[in-house]
Amino acid sequence: MLGGGPGMSGEELLAAARRAEVMVVAGGDGSVHHAAGAAMGAGVPLYHLPCGNENLFAREFGMTRSVRRLSERIAAGRIERVDLGRIEAAGVSRHFLLMASFGTDASVVHRLDAVRSRATGHLAYAVPSTVEFFRPHLPELTVVADGRAVVEGRRGLLVVANCRRYALGMDPCHRASMQDGRLDYLFMPCASSLGVVAWGLRCFRRVAEKRGAVGGGAAVIEVRGKKAACQVDGEAGGWLEGEMRFTVEAGVVPVLGVAGGEGG
Repeated sequence: MLGGGPGMSGEELLAAARRAEVMVVAGGDGSVHHAAGAAMGAGVPLYHLPCGNENLFAREFGMTRSVRRLSERIAAGRIERVDLGRIEAAGVSRHFLLMASFGTDASVVHRLDAVRSRATGHLAYAVPSTVEFFRPHLPELTVVADGRAVVEGRRGLLVVANCRRYALGMDPCHRASMQDGRLDYLFMPCASSLGVVAWGLRCFRRVAEKRGAVGGGAAVIEVRGKKAACQVDGEAGGWLEGEMRFTVEAGVVPVLGVAGGEGG
């Protein structure tokens, strides 16, 4: 058994994972993000002990802090294999496990990342969210899904999802599956903070597409724009300057559990 997270380098995680039978990650979704590549490379199943803010990965697989549940999962030995998203931009490739997004939520993550030096709770988002409300980041984006332009030069919010879960239970891409070999996307046209709030409520009620959002699934999603903040699995993911290309590797990350299982 191995505990892992962002405090170790990718090489260190991979080397340790190769000596383990189960990779137990105590932390938040960012910690799981950093461990996913090592789990894939070593062929060792992941288990998430949820200690972060949202713990979306743990929620998807019914994972808790219970030692008993972990022991039961290990004894049962049921391993699922889930998809891993890939992002390519400016010749650099990186992965994501849950989602990436552009817009106000990504900007809040960037604002918080610029001032914090250690893990913090939901309260840490209060100031960045307030600042963002009065100065919302709503970039102009073009979205191409499997070669077809679905959004052309419109301001708003965009989520590219490998998992149906999202912060605060809003779940904009609520049909997304981590085992279908595809990515889901949802673009919400918006020009103000009040519009952002309205879209949040629509996502919570799962009626966004009925209210004018553009959504669907694709194997390849290209996003084009300038000076657009991006967040990846809840962490600052840099800035879109030109194009980002999103693809998916099907069934490459082993997980100790069942998607949509207990607690799902």
